[in-house]
Amino acid sequence: LNTTLKFMKFAFRFLYLIGFLLLITSLLGGSLTDFVFRKLSEATLERAGLSKVSVDSLDNNIDEIFYSINKIKFRIDKIRELFGGEATQTDIYKKQKNQLIFKKVYNPVMEITGNLYRFALFILSVCLLLAASVIQLIHRSSDLRKRVEKLERIIQSSSIPSTAFPDR
Repeated sequence: LNTTLKFMKFAFRFLYLIGFLLLITSLLGGSLTDFVFRKLSEATLERAGLSKVSVDSLDNNIDEIFYSINKIKFRIDKIRELFGGEATQTDIYKKQKNQLIFKKVYNPVMEITGNLYRFALFILSVCLLLAASVIQLIHRSSDLRKRVEKLERIIQSSSIPSTAFPDR
């Protein structure tokens, strides 16, 4: 019984420690442990089939299409300029990196996945804290029972007559 109580004491202290660490990690995930949740989200999206490389490839293809459209617009503006139109600005027709899919799809999905991981970590930490408190209550109850039995043995071995305790 004594080793069981020691193990229970160790168990609820360990669970409290892990529970509080997970709780702090989930609540401070935006600043201190953001890289952990970002890596977990990237790995999850990679397993789901939405890799960053494929998103970059799609974004590059879309950027090429926009660049082709801008080249055609530039040529049309050059033709207008020849027939007396205003001068064309070449800087608005340069190749740009828009990252449409990355900004509109990949980043929001990563944020949602990271928030789901934070929420799951929060729930896990609350469960660990509740388990630790249950184990602590069982430990305290067993410890109290042990102390009461010890006091009863002391009282029974002393010179107090048994009539003082009528139910015994």
